[in-house]
Amino acid sequence: MDHPLWTALPADVRRTVDEHLAVRRHVHAIKAIRDASPEPVPGIRECNDLIAERMTELGLLPNGPTPVPGPPAGPPPGPSVAGATSRTTP
Repeated sequence: MDHPLWTALPADVRRTVDEHLAVRRHVHAIKAIRDASPEPVPGIRECNDLIAERMTELGLLPNGPTPVPGPPAGPPPGPSVAGATSRTTP
């Protein structure tokens, strides 16, 4: 990964960030990045951009938009049969 902020981090911190990202601990990853970064410390937005790029590289984030779940598949619900009585025609 060629991100300048990423390459400025020590290897053990990069490993820690990857571990946090693997279990979706984004805030912990941001803190690790900020604590280990040289001055000036990167802002949260820059760290967020970095972890999004890193998650994509690790296969933890799709390259496109995240799909929004739709309604459950299957036929639409029909009329309720609760309390229905059977009728017979003579």
